[in-house]
This record gives sequence, structure tokens and C-alpha cells, in this order.
Amino acid sequence: MRRSIAAAVIVIVIASLVPPPLVAQDGSSAAVARCSFDTAAHLRPDSVIITLAPGSRINNKPELDAEYRAAADAIHQYYLAPPQVGMPLWARAAGDSLRPPPDATSDAPYGLDGEIRFRLDATGRLTNDSIAVETLVADLAESVVAAIRRADSAGAFAPPSSALRQDHGMVRLHFATTRTLYGATLLRVIVPTLRVDQAPRMERSPPINYPDDLRRAGITGRVLVQFVVGADGRAVLPTLSVVRGEYAGLVTAVVHAVPSWRFTPAKIEQCDVPVLIRAPVDFNIRY
Repeated sequence: MRRSIAAAVIVIVIASLVPPPLVAQDGSSAAVARCSFDTAAHLRPDSVIITLAPGSRINNKPELDAEYRAAADAIHQYYLAPPQVGMPLWARAAGDSLRPPPDATSDAPYGLDGEIRFRLDATGRLTNDSIAVETLVADLAESVVAAIRRADSAGAFAPPSSALRQDHGMVRLHFATTRTLYGATLLRVIVPTLRVDQAPRMERSPPINYPDDLRRAGITGRVLVQFVVGADGRAVLPTLSVVRGEYAGLVTAVVHAVPSWRFTPAKIEQCDVPVLIRAPVDFNIRY
């Protein structure tokens, strides 16, 4: 079967550990030129278990993990799978060359990764602040927000400890896979991935500014960013997120550099296709 990627709409079944089963629909970017390829020849189903893991991926506070885990368990108890999950073409593109670096293998793949933050008052109830769920999959975000509100209405969150109150009662979680040591399971997703024949290749990457104050202080480190490389070989900036990064100055330098990067786009057969990638940037000082 050949698939037009200019207006592809497919229906895929997602097996859920929490009923009801999910249905996902896929629509590719309008920026992709009309092109077709043999879908069946590139289709490879992949099973992924999505969990809520304690803490943030950046600047985590491990001393609060027990409270984060309790909050994740409460959300899991009140979680209902959404009736559908949108999976765009770039989220389903796969291949050995698109695998994330080893230091990020616990994150949920296919754009299902992200962060969750919400604030509890001294009694364990949600404050008036909005719930923040940062992920590229809107249906997943909405289902988690709904579960948090249901758990709050049921009084399922414990009052925060003094240590958590010092962090303004902020609960921090992230989406991960079962490769993490702990995670409250949400979904098992069967994703019909499309194997790319050619991964995107960097064509142009102007030198990244190494902040002078960090260089003088001997600060080194790695920043890991995630974004979609469009069919035009450019980063799709609304999809840009920081997955790893210890120093704000290094993170800022990389974020400012990404718009200038240019790639040879990924290909399935003769078609240029958008794909989600992760790019590590290492800051080192040579003496």
C-alpha cells in the first residue's frame, strides 16, 4: 500500500493498561511536499509502556522522590485513558540512527516524553496555579491534567512535608518508560512506527558561543535538546525542548544556536519526511 504523506490520515489501535483502548490518528505536516511511499514495507509496530516517574529531568530534587512517587500513584489511581491520541508522522518515524543518546533512554519515546508540575497547599489540595504538562502529545497532556484534578477532588494527595513546602509545594514528575527504577504505569502503547531509510544529517552548525563566565570557571557539561527536523531540513522551533542541561548558561547558548542548524532531511524511499531527533552538545575546555 502506498501512502501520500501530504494528507495522511491513518487509524491505529493502542493497547491500554487502563480501559478503554485508545485510537490514534495521524496527520503529517502541511509543509511536506506531496509524495508517496510503500507504507507496509516500512511499518514496524513497537510496544511502549508509559509511566509517571518521580522528579524533573533537569535539576531534580532526589530527596523529595518519595513524595513525588506518592503523587504519581494518586494520579495513576484516577487516570482514564483518552478516547484517542494524535500521533503525527514525525512522532512515528523510527530507525536505529534515530535512537536517543544513552543518557536519555528512560524517557518515553515518540514525543510521549515531557514534564508534569503542579502545586499543593499545606493541606494537600491543588492551589489556584495552573497545572503544567509539557509534552508534544496534547491528548496525553489533557488526560493527565484530568486525572490530577480527579485525584485532587477525591483528596488523594497527601499534605506536603516541610521539605516540599520549602519548594512551594511543587510536585514534579516526568513521562518515562519501564526502564526507570520506579514509575506509576499509565499506558501500554502499540505504535506503528515507520522505518526511515535515511536519518537526517547535519549540514551546517555555526560555532556555539561558550559563555565566558562558565569558561573562565572551568564549567563543562552536556546539553541535550529535542526537536523535529522538518522536511525542509530546519528545526521546527515550537517542538524544541531541553531534555538535559545542568547549567542555564550552556542551555541558553544551545537554544539560541538551534535555529541556525541545517540538516539533510530524513527520507522514506524518495520522500523527505519530518522526524523527531535528540541532539547532544558537549561543552569542553581544552588546555
